[in-house]
Amino acid sequence: MQKNKVVLTVQALLCVLLTGLLSFAALSIYNAGMSVRESGDVLAWIYNPEDIQAWVPIIAPLFLLSLIVTVYAAVQGIRDENADKPVFDQENIRDLAVLRKDLTEEMKKEENTQRMITILGIVAFLLLLVPVLLYFTRPTNFPQTDLEGMFIAMISNCLPWMILSIAALAVSFILKDRSLKKETELSRQAPSHEGEPKKMKSHTVNSRTRTIASTVILILAVIFIILGIFDGGARDVLVKAVNICTECVGLG
Repeated sequence: MQKNKVVLTVQALLCVLLTGLLSFAALSIYNAGMSVRESGDVLAWIYNPEDIQAWVPIIAPLFLLSLIVTVYAAVQGIRDENADKPVFDQENIRDLAVLRKDLTEEMKKEENTQRMITILGIVAFLLLLVPVLLYFTRPTNFPQTDLEGMFIAMISNCLPWMILSIAALAVSFILKDRSLKKETELSRQAPSHEGEPKKMKSHTVNSRTRTIASTVILILAVIFIILGIFDGGARDVLVKAVNICTECVGLG
């Protein structure tokens, strides 16, 4: 048991380290290639073979170690024991707890609190994404030159808002989970329900809601595609695709 946890932990850490090292190597090689181009050699390769070969002795040992641990885990049959277990859902636990109980005022208050937390979490998530949407709708933020500066500006302007929006959702989930646990505790003190047993609530999304959501997403996608075409986005993509193809065959 303890051995399996150690192997899985080492495997996960090696994967994270390898991913970080590969990302850092790619950025380092890119920056080195851009520096050569900016010095005057406009035809120099950005990802030149020499710089790539210099990183191979650094990355190869970590990659081989990660591969060895993965093969060892596969041969020994080591896997996460919780992978096949049902997902722990506090909402379902609450529903089972109150199935044969009469709702008290305190329990109803907690259910109202949960609904309010869910609504506020979604509203906060959408509002925090508004600056990101506004940024992407401004053509001046996407110049045809200085692509590196464009990406840096996009990350610096959008990433903080995206992190905040995800954090808002995470906080709402945590608060709702606490409220669910409190309601579960209150249900133990509630009087038992007499008469016909209550039906358990269903938290699955019905087909009508799924259809509406899919239709809205499809309409938004079509609108943004049309806006991109009128803004010249299709032409820009075509020009970049042509340039990439001609560079691959040595004509660019």
